[in-house]
Amino acid sequence: MLIVAFLIIVIAAINFTNFATSMAPVRMRSINTRKVLGASNPELRSSLVFEGILLSVLSFALALLIVYIADSLHLLASIAPDLHLAYNIWPLLLTALIALITGLIAGLWPAFYITSFPPALVLKGSFGLSPKGKKLRTVLICFQYIVSAGLIVASLCMQQQNNYLRNFNLGFSHDRVAIVELSNTQTARSEFLTNSLKENPLIEEVGFSTAKIGAGDVFRGEGGGYQDQYIEFYSITVSDNLLQMLDIPLLDGRWATKSESENKSGMLLLCKSIQDEYSVKPNEKIGYRRAPNVAGIVGNITLTSLRLKPEHIAFVVGDIYSTPMTNAYIKLAPGADRKAATEFIYSVLSRLDEAYPFELKYYDELLDNLYAPETQFNRTIGLFGLLAILISIVGVFGMVVFETQYRRKEIGIRRVMGSSISEILSMFNKKYLIISAICSIVSAPIAYFLVFRWSENFSQRAPLQLWPFFVAFFTVIIVSLITVTIQSWRAATDDPVRSLHAE
Repeated sequence: MLIVAFLIIVIAAINFTNFATSMAPVRMRSINTRKVLGASNPELRSSLVFEGILLSVLSFALALLIVYIADSLHLLASIAPDLHLAYNIWPLLLTALIALITGLIAGLWPAFYITSFPPALVLKGSFGLSPKGKKLRTVLICFQYIVSAGLIVASLCMQQQNNYLRNFNLGFSHDRVAIVELSNTQTARSEFLTNSLKENPLIEEVGFSTAKIGAGDVFRGEGGGYQDQYIEFYSITVSDNLLQMLDIPLLDGRWATKSESENKSGMLLLCKSIQDEYSVKPNEKIGYRRAPNVAGIVGNITLTSLRLKPEHIAFVVGDIYSTPMTNAYIKLAPGADRKAATEFIYSVLSRLDEAYPFELKYYDELLDNLYAPETQFNRTIGLFGLLAILISIVGVFGMVVFETQYRRKEIGIRRVMGSSISEILSMFNKKYLIISAICSIVSAPIAYFLVFRWSENFSQRAPLQLWPFFVAFFTVIIVSLITVTIQSWRAATDDPVRSLHAE
């Protein structure tokens, strides 16, 4: 994100440079006048550089105001725990230094460029369309296009990955399941909670566990010996009915019974990946703790977020650890109204403990929280992409103003010779169409590489699709053509006689 922010600052500085150089003919008269009055080149250049620094510092001050207002309105709560300016002195000093350096660098080139030409050449206007000047401005605009197109591709690919994470098959049914966390003392009344909830036909089943399955990254690690091998896995203590309630399939063996869930010896239900690697069978023991028997083999599930690689999982049924099962799973009946069911659940929870601040969350909310960092990152990249496009539009606008100013005579002659307005517009659009198309193509492998590196943070990746690249390609082209057409329309429709007279 720091790199992207830096790129945004760079393309903004490029725009400032382009606009400053395009104003050279307008400012040359005042510069020549100051020279006649005795001003030296170093003095003139210092004043021009100071303008760049002043603009950059004012922009920095405006940015601080925006951050202050956004923080006061709690609009940035998801970005950082505290963005109060008084608590971030070092970042403030660093960004202030960046603002000064940006203004200095952006102002240096125009200052030397404007003061480097003989006044007679400048007044003729020929330097503005020199091959060297054209190449420089084209390169700068190309850089803006590449950054803009790349950020669009990155944002769309990240959104695609985020959607893939949320829709990934976790190996268990969670569409109608809500979870509420209980205190250790409240778990002693779990039977009361179960019976009270199941009195309502809106509630299908209630189960318990020591952790939220599929909604976190930290779980209990275990290990044990089996036939001269050592097996490592995550383990979760669950009620005897929870796996059936979540529609996790039984592939071999049997389910643990209610009586087994109440004793200290316990039973194990292993995910298929353990059996595949170690050939563990039902009714065998894994030598850890009190060496519980393996009751059965169940289907593989995704226990953690997809940021982590898949791990072996064992479900413990029984009071082996004397750890209370503080997570209550409540499954709604098919077709049940979620709002009515939620109100009923809270009414039962208030009977369980009136003073306790219960928080009921459905699995879609839990998954949203689990992948909140990726969502926020994607939104930020999307915002940066939009900002880059807007800045690029300003840059293209400045270049078209620059070119139409210097090509007024050519446009007037073309109109007198019979060229239509559409032909004039086509003349300007053709150049930017080629530039935007080439830059979009160049940005594609760069964006792909960056997105690929980012996606390496996940054990499961969305398949790469081409549509984000096409969206970026056509977005950059369409925005460019609209900008060029709007700005060049005035030059194309101007009275050619008046243009030639002005020249």
